[in-house]
Formats: sequence, C-alpha cells, structure tokens
Amino acid sequence: MKQTNLTLKRGIVDREMWNWFYDLTQGKLKRRNGSIRIHDPSSTEVQVEWHFRDAFPCKWAGPDLNASQNSVAIESVEICHQGLERIK
Repeated sequence: MKQTNLTLKRGIVDREMWNWFYDLTQGKLKRRNGSIRIHDPSSTEVQVEWHFRDAFPCKWAGPDLNASQNSVAIESVEICHQGLERIK
C-alpha cells in the first residue's frame, strides 16, 4: 500500500509552516509528528482525526500577490510522511 503526500492549504496566519520549510532548504531536516482534525461546524467536537509521523515539508507554495485582486492570501504545504493513521 502506498500513501500519498499530504497537502495542506490555509490562509497565512503565522510563520510556523514557512519556517519549517525554510529550515529544510538550509539543510536542516526536522521530522515531526502531527495531527489533522476536522471539527463540527460549531468547532466544539472533533469529527475526524488523523495522525501522521516522521513528516517533513517537501513543497511550499505561497500566495499569488496581486494588488488588483481582493482575495485571501493562501499558502499550500505538501508534507511527506512515513505513515498516516485515522484515529476517529
């Protein structure tokens, strides 16, 4: 069985994902474990949860910076991992 890379997209809110990717470009590979959680519409209960392990960012794409558009700046991070497990 082969699992594909994870692709996460979000509005830019902090530098955490960029810093993780940037460190990799500087030769500092830092593998991490993490979780992806999907909440119900009221954000009070986790509906679905996955855990990934030994992961690192293998691709980062920044927003299209176009002053003539009125849209949210979205970043995309592709994460290579050594395993994905559905918890809930």
